[in-house]
Amino acid sequence: MWTGQQILQSIDQAVASAKLNVESCDKSLSQLTHQVADNLREQGRILKRLAALRFDDQEGEPINDIMDAADKSARKLMRFRKDALADLEFAIHNKRQALEALQASRAEQLAQVDEHNQRLADKEAKTQSRLENNHNYQEQLSVTKTADATAEHAEEKAELAEQDRQIKGKPFEADPLFMYLWRRHYGQLHYSAWGLTRRLDQWVARLCHYDQARVSYWTLQELPKRLHAHAQILREQANTELVTLQVLERMMAQEHGVMEAKSALLEEQAKLSALDEQIEQAEHELAKMTNECARFYAGDDDYYRQAIDEIARSMEGQSVAELYELANRTYTKEDDELVAALVDLREEQQDLQADITQSQERQRYRHERQHELEQLRQRFCRQGYDDFRSSFASGDLINAALNEFLGGLLSAGALWKTVERYQRYRDVGAWPDFGSGGLGKQTAKRRESGWHWPDFKLPRSGGTHSRGRSNERFRSSNDSGQFRTGGGF
Repeated sequence: MWTGQQILQSIDQAVASAKLNVESCDKSLSQLTHQVADNLREQGRILKRLAALRFDDQEGEPINDIMDAADKSARKLMRFRKDALADLEFAIHNKRQALEALQASRAEQLAQVDEHNQRLADKEAKTQSRLENNHNYQEQLSVTKTADATAEHAEEKAELAEQDRQIKGKPFEADPLFMYLWRRHYGQLHYSAWGLTRRLDQWVARLCHYDQARVSYWTLQELPKRLHAHAQILREQANTELVTLQVLERMMAQEHGVMEAKSALLEEQAKLSALDEQIEQAEHELAKMTNECARFYAGDDDYYRQAIDEIARSMEGQSVAELYELANRTYTKEDDELVAALVDLREEQQDLQADITQSQERQRYRHERQHELEQLRQRFCRQGYDDFRSSFASGDLINAALNEFLGGLLSAGALWKTVERYQRYRDVGAWPDFGSGGLGKQTAKRRESGWHWPDFKLPRSGGTHSRGRSNERFRSSNDSGQFRTGGGF
């Protein structure tokens, strides 16, 4: 059995692995984009050399001037790009340090919350133990359970009658003659008609056997109303008994310091929630910056595109085509070597572009994996799964699922379902649904009980029976004293 904090550490390790994968991909992509820029500059250098060889000064100078200007402009843009990227990386570094500090503070605050949680659980366990041996309380608990069960049974009967009305009422409602007379209140006190109209209604009533059908339909309509009214009376009576039970609980809880311990815990939990909000905001800001940085690594930023466009435009036009033609007409060794080198560079450029396209897809995928893991971590904490009462039946399986997710074999939704499936409630000596905590049809009534409920939800037992520590129905099959949640999240 793993604790919630151990699972959170596993998730943190998976996030760290995802970040390493992203950084490796970003580094590889950055190298490829620099190689493309170097390749294009080298093509420009060769073209300038060809121009110097094949043209006289009057013809060659304009070509070299164009390429020199493009090269200078591209180098200037790349210097600006380097500075912008350095500033962005520095901001990311600072944001990561701030986030790490927040996460360290959260770990310390979580330890404080756990300490207060255990203190409260000890006081609640002592209170519940006293109540289990208190005759007045047990008598009131029995009365309240009976009233609650009676009210719930009446509510179920009312719901069934309502469903019965909808199903059995359809044949009546499908008969236009019957519904015509029913809407006119025929055969009832509200019916009002004279002369020919009354005689016609009597004729229609004989046609559709209205008198017999009216009694059945009226019963279908009236029974759910009366049952709901009766159930409401019983629920009010049950709530009255429940309030009496809760008064006894609060009196005993006050005597053992439960209220003070709960108040102190709530203060610590509020601090933890504030840190969670700060962490979520910091992660959001960091994600924006890392996405922008990823655009630089992928060569998708304005500086890089403008620099590449400058070089590419300088190599377009008729003058460059003439260089190729003149070089092919000659048989000098240097011309041949330059043209061969240019061909190789063009082929290398195409290969590099193909590699960049593949790396960009891989980069997007890995960034998505990292983001999804970070969201899962946030959700894990928001659900309170790192609460000291939370445990997991099979940490090894969750670790395996995390590895499968990193390997692309599992979706984020399937990973979360795996986490939910193995989450359990750990017995810490006190149960939140002890006594009034497990009674009452209305959730608000349960929350008014003196017991502390964890941030994560517990399975409901239907509201008629308290799941005390002695109730073996809720123990897990491994007989380890742990309790299953039943997946009720």
